Amino acid sequence: MAPLRSATEVAYIAAMGSKSGTIDVDFGAEDHLWIRYAGKLSVNVCVEHVAALERELARRHDVNRPFGAIVELDALQQPNPGVMQVATAFWQRLQNEDHPCLTAVSYVGTSKIAQGIVISMNWLAPIPVAFGVAANREEALRWLQAQFSANAGCGGQ
Repeated sequence: MAPLRSATEVAYIAAMGSKSGTIDVDFGAEDHLWIRYAGKLSVNVCVEHVAALERELARRHDVNRPFGAIVELDALQQPNPGVMQVATAFWQRLQNEDHPCLTAVSYVGTSKIAQGIVISMNWLAPIPVAFGVAANREEALRWLQAQFSANAGCGGQ
């Protein structure tokens, strides 16, 4: 399932890539964000990515419609401590902010590295929304849609 991307998103993807790691995104779907991490990511790429994610979360908060995130991890190599610090700080900030429309995060990953990343990140900075791990993108989307049914509106409205 290839994501459709606007020119802005294509430019964002190009900016997020590096020789050793890439971050692909699709912010086009109303009900979910799609993010795929691959390779060995640099701290600078992660800082830029987190800034773009925070802008997108703010935009979606203003729309006031529930959404989730599908995060593919299988192609990701073990992150270095700097990347882990950036990710941990992002989730810690998210815990302290009001993002009632972010309902759930579904990680796609079958590798031991992907599973270890999910477990360690949730231990370092517990994810402030429901989360699950799926074997593929389609399963992840079905799980997210079930979370939307369980939470009728943003903030339980």
